[in-house]
Amino acid sequence: MAEAVPGCWRARLLEAESITPELIRDHPVVRQVMSDLLSMQDPASAELRGLADRVGC
Repeated sequence: MAEAVPGCWRARLLEAESITPELIRDHPVVRQVMSDLLSMQDPASAELRGLADRVGC
């Protein structure tokens, strides 16, 4: 169950980025969530790492 939560967040962030990338990439809460997701997934997936790079993590 613990892995479902990060996967859900990742999917929702990617969906939001596809709809409004300018808001996702500049939002401090998104950066915090990305930082948390990166620390939970070792090693981070390429998809997650790419999103983190785009939001500035």
